[in-house]
Amino acid sequence: MSEYTFTVDVIGDDAVTDGLMMRTITELVDEHITSIADYAFYGCSALKTVICTNATRFRSDSFTGCTALETVSLPQVRYLDGVFSNCTALKNVDLPNLRDLRIQYAFENCTSLERIDLPACTHIGVGKGYACCAFLSCSSLSVAILRSTTMCELDEISVFSGTPISNGTGYIYVPKALIESYQAHEKWSTYADQFRAIEDYPDICGQ
Repeated sequence: MSEYTFTVDVIGDDAVTDGLMMRTITELVDEHITSIADYAFYGCSALKTVICTNATRFRSDSFTGCTALETVSLPQVRYLDGVFSNCTALKNVDLPNLRDLRIQYAFENCTSLERIDLPACTHIGVGKGYACCAFLSCSSLSVAILRSTTMCELDEISVFSGTPISNGTGYIYVPKALIESYQAHEKWSTYADQFRAIEDYPDICGQ
């Protein structure tokens, strides 16, 4: 834990101009923060760890460009409105209660991200006709796990563009009972050959 402790409920937009927050903070580990505002940690190049056990939301570009950020744990977040774009060191993402990944380019160019596990996610996208590009150019992302027993809806096929999943060397793991539904889905069918059953890969999926 760094010497700096944050015990506020909301980190406001003025944080973007705060020299301490933008230049010296290396970790944000806090159980009091409930919301993180737009651009709060934009370009904070020293930040390595974010663990906010009671944060329920964070907003657009709140962590964009945090090039040293490796670990993120936001266990209470249900709707992803914030962006980790260009967090090129990001490896560990813990979003166990995320239902809706709805912001465009959420993890764009997170080139160290090899695995994403979204156990509760039931919707990726921001509405019909939008290009969500959630994992655009995540060049190491070869494992995506969607554990929900309800099929995750998808608004646009660009979700995995520029990843091993899109070029045929990565896989999407879903419940065996939903494999055919995913493969037949209007949008998910783009990745039809990349679906695998969670139950068949306990070494990868942890079950």
